[in-house]
Amino acid sequence: MNDRIKRFNKLENIKNKEVESLEIALKNQRKILDELKQHLVQLEQDMNDAVTEFATISDNGLHSIEDLWEARMQVESIEGEIAQTSMELRKCEIAVENITEELLNRYKEAKIMERAANRLYEKENSEKLAKEQSAIDDISLSHMGRNGVS
Repeated sequence: MNDRIKRFNKLENIKNKEVESLEIALKNQRKILDELKQHLVQLEQDMNDAVTEFATISDNGLHSIEDLWEARMQVESIEGEIAQTSMELRKCEIAVENITEELLNRYKEAKIMERAANRLYEKENSEKLAKEQSAIDDISLSHMGRNGVS
């Protein structure tokens, strides 16, 4: 019985290490997610600035075609970067969801192992207590028998 408890405790420890590892991975992935969100906010601000600059250049006829072209290319470049960052953000959100789901599964498995080990431990203790009580009863009965108590 003791070996079974040790095996369950080892399995529980393995599951707990998996949980810890996934918690670290989730923390790192959430950090990346936050950074991507901040970057996207900055890109959107840059986009607003670039569109404003483009509108100013196009409204003011004093600038050259090259200035207008550069402003347009800046807007398109930021649009592309926003699209790329949005895709990365979505992938990161999916990764966070997957890690969270896996973390919950591993946590449940660790709890199952903990409960199983505790049940075995309790069973072993109750059996041990029953044996001890039986031994005490036997000693008491033999002691009573020797003293002639009926």
